[in-house]
Amino acid sequence: MTISEEMHKGEKILKEITPSRWAFFWFYCFGAIMIIAFGLGIIIIIVTELIRRGTKYYITDKRVIYEFTFLSRITSSALYDKI
Repeated sequence: MTISEEMHKGEKILKEITPSRWAFFWFYCFGAIMIIAFGLGIIIIIVTELIRRGTKYYITDKRVIYEFTFLSRITSSALYDKI
């Protein structure tokens, strides 16, 4: 199921947003420390990047839609009058 299948009739996407790497800054720092200390940090950095790329926000003309896809797909939304 794609995001267009979840949209209401007549609704259109105005903007698609993926979080910045700055939002995950501390996860990247922790991964860098773990590379130096134990060599496991590359796994932490890869998982963090997959989570960041799997998180999307869609701004439509009626609501905001949050979509998270990593191993499964989770979608939630909020109408503008509820925000």
